[in-house]
Parts: sequence; C-alpha cells; structure tokens
Amino acid sequence: MRSVPFVLPVMPLAGEVFVESGADLRSRHRRVSLTDPRQPVYGREHIAERHALELTRIDDAGGYRDGPREVPESWYAWDLEVRSPARGEVVFLRDDIPDNVIDARGALERPDVELDDAGFLFGNHVVLEIAPDVHLVLAHLKAGSVEVNVGDTLWEGALVGRVGLSGQTTYPHL
Repeated sequence: MRSVPFVLPVMPLAGEVFVESGADLRSRHRRVSLTDPRQPVYGREHIAERHALELTRIDDAGGYRDGPREVPESWYAWDLEVRSPARGEVVFLRDDIPDNVIDARGALERPDVELDDAGFLFGNHVVLEIAPDVHLVLAHLKAGSVEVNVGDTLWEGALVGRVGLSGQTTYPHL
C-alpha cells in the first residue's frame, strides 16, 4: 500500500468547514489495525479510512444544528453541495442507500437493506482515482444526490452530490 502526500486543490464543501475528525492519533480512523483482514474494503486488507477527514459545518458557538436532531434540515451540513476536491476519474459509486434516521433521543436507525462492507461503512459514495492506484472517497452522501457516473473525468470543483446521512455515521457530514 502506497501512501502519497496530497493537498486538496479545492475543498469539497464551500464556505467555512469544520474538521470534526482527522488523521491524528486520537481519531478513530487511526485507532484501528491497518492490516486486519476482517476489515476489507474494495479488496484491500487495511482500513480504508486511515487518512480520512470528517468535514461538517458548525455555527459560531460550535453547534452542529439549529433545530431538532431528528430533522435532517436542522443540521448545517445537511444537503450541502459536495464538489470534487481534485481531478480524477470516477471508478465506483453508490447512490441507492436510504439515509439513516435519527430519533429525538439521538438513536440511529439504519435502513433495512443488504449492504456490502463499503456500503455499510461509506453509505452513498463516489470513488475517484486521482493518481494511478491512489483513490479518494467522498462518503455519506445523500440518497439519490450523486450527479456523476462511473467513467466520468472530473475537474476540481465539479459537482459530485450532496451531504447526507448514509453509511456508518451518526450525523450529516462528508
């Protein structure tokens, strides 16, 4: 597995973005085995999230929403446009997973659909090949919002989809 230093030419969310979780030692993305074969995603025997950033929107007081947690539109990140952060080819996508539902107590209801490992983890997502054998995943997209197709070549800033609540997530973020 090759690790490539990379700077995103374009942020995938417009405006002020909050990095909820990054790839530091406290992040759950770093506290998992990188070689555990029980976590294969796309045939790789490592954690696909090891360089992940969780991007969202917050207000000046650090709040994530302005209404009830069970109302998706209350969350500042919900339905934001997701743009391609780099040039690349769409090599895989998933756009048919219903968004999770949060109840008033904060409990999460996941859709009752058959999901493979990638669908469970990423929900609706787009995989871009940004260099030979280097992939960028835009995950947790809103059901039915993906605007691209496999085989498309995207330029920086191209509309990909919208922020949703699909996959292994408890709040809307990218």
